[in-house]
Amino acid sequence: MITLRQLINRYLYVITFILVTFSIMIVSYVQIKLTQEHYHEEALYTLSQIEQIIHTNAEELEEIKEAYTETCLLNAKVVSHILEKDPAMLNDIEGLRTLAKHLEIDEIHIFDDTGCIIAGTHPDYYGLTFESGEQVSFFRPLLTDKSLQMVQEITPNTAAGEQMQYSASWNKSGTYIIQIGMKAVNVAKVTEKNEFSYIFSLFPVNPNISYFAIDSETGKIIGTTESSVLNKDCTEVGFTYNDLEKSDTGFHTNILNQDCYCVFEKIDSNYIGYVISTQYLYREIPAIIGILLACMLLMAGLLVISFNEHIKKYVVNKLNAVNEQLFSISHGNFDQTVDVRNFHEISELSSHINNLVKTLSTNNTKLTYIFGKNNFFVGTYEYSDTSNHVLFSEYIPQLFSLDHQKAQELSDNRELFIEFVASLQENLLPNESNIYQVGNKYLRIDEILDKGYMLGVVVDVTGDIEKRQQLQLEIHRDSLTGLYNHIGLEEELEKIFASPKDLGHYAMITIMADSLLSINSTYGRENGDLYLRKIADLIKDFGIKNSLASRHTGGEFILFLYGYSNEAELNKTLNLLTYIQQHPMEHKNGDTSFPVIFSFGYSSSSGSEYTNYKQLLKDAIDKNYEILSVHN
Repeated sequence: MITLRQLINRYLYVITFILVTFSIMIVSYVQIKLTQEHYHEEALYTLSQIEQIIHTNAEELEEIKEAYTETCLLNAKVVSHILEKDPAMLNDIEGLRTLAKHLEIDEIHIFDDTGCIIAGTHPDYYGLTFESGEQVSFFRPLLTDKSLQMVQEITPNTAAGEQMQYSASWNKSGTYIIQIGMKAVNVAKVTEKNEFSYIFSLFPVNPNISYFAIDSETGKIIGTTESSVLNKDCTEVGFTYNDLEKSDTGFHTNILNQDCYCVFEKIDSNYIGYVISTQYLYREIPAIIGILLACMLLMAGLLVISFNEHIKKYVVNKLNAVNEQLFSISHGNFDQTVDVRNFHEISELSSHINNLVKTLSTNNTKLTYIFGKNNFFVGTYEYSDTSNHVLFSEYIPQLFSLDHQKAQELSDNRELFIEFVASLQENLLPNESNIYQVGNKYLRIDEILDKGYMLGVVVDVTGDIEKRQQLQLEIHRDSLTGLYNHIGLEEELEKIFASPKDLGHYAMITIMADSLLSINSTYGRENGDLYLRKIADLIKDFGIKNSLASRHTGGEFILFLYGYSNEAELNKTLNLLTYIQQHPMEHKNGDTSFPVIFSFGYSSSSGSEYTNYKQLLKDAIDKNYEILSVHN
């Protein structure tokens, strides 16, 4: 007759074989799916980066085009103004060329009232008219309307075919037309950044990963890291139009004689794809399966040996009895006791389990008392080294943002709960003790460890932290304009001057809202506040380098410019401020209209170096009503 030991061993071998085989199959399948999902997410993330780069580059190109347009029109006005002041320069070619070089423009042309070039920086263009080409004919409407100011889109010029932008307008007296031309060098550079070859080059090079850009209308490959298939039809390479739409799952296909996994996203009018060879994709799976198989076989062998050495008659049954009673205890029935006494070992086990249950019951009573003394915003948890179970109050799941399933999982696994709390404690709030950011909440977590027993108290302090942060913001910011106040300004200047090497060439500018009293008395305080906010908007993030703006007092503003590489670069920004001052914008509020007028004075690093910002600020304030004079 077969023994229990023999029967268990027989079934153990069969079950072990089945479990190992089935586990390997499941793990293999899961590993393949997880690997594919991982690279699918990686592909979508990469494609989202590409989309962002495309849109950012497009926006940058548009901004640069707009800036070129504004600069071109402004330069035409400047030339017109200079020629009005000095008419003799009309016939001075070298003077016009010097003026063009000073203004960083490439061409100046003077047209008479018939639309013929009579003067300018390029004598070889003299005699050309608005009828001489498609490019110049754009400005023909100026002949019938002297109020027009026209700016042409960037286009190749008629004479040399260079990418140029032209603007034109009549002089103040209406006797001739001034046209200026600027080479769109920066626009061309930004345009190159929109090329797919440039965009794809921004990502790490991997011979097993390729990028494709396919025109959705023609099916042509218009960009790729595989130069051999550029400009080919996508179907010749291995793509189909139906596959290109499968961004949710990706698809497998043969590309360049290699099986590949592909993920495509439609971005604007193109399909952008992330293609990876399946050989590279699943490269780690055989090793993982091999290691898993070896571990499972080793564990199975150890398990069989252990069972052969320790299984005794009736042990299984007695252990089942213990398990049934432990099941009741694990579900909160602390009145349940374990009473199995056939063998010394099991009897001793029963005694230890009963002592543990008694301890848990006592701890549970303590915890219940604590719960009754706390409010909604406080939660507690406790555990010991002798138990895998974690007890916590009903408010802990809410404070930790846990659903029922996750809360039960953490309650049943002490190590998992400890890891979870440790992950929360990684987000320590700067300059705070035991306060951590959890999602949109701030929690204070205090733990007390005593002789293997841990008690944790969790308090929601979100309200206190948010009030403190808001108060800190109000201390440093002007409530009307959002700029720094004098406290915030001085703190920031202290930081900047603490690192002199980063200052470069700098200037401290004081700006006075000259019309504040007049606007307040004439139009009311509301329009006065709007006037101050307009000036604040004007100086916020001003200049081409670093800037720091504040509302110092009443109608007085401070603007600090720094980080300029040379004096000329700094003066260029100061000239821009002068221009804005001399050409004030008109603010309208309903039926109320007034110009945004201001005066300013400044002190800079030119000629002397300041050791601290306070002297620099004082000098700027002293010069507040001086007339700015800039020499290039």
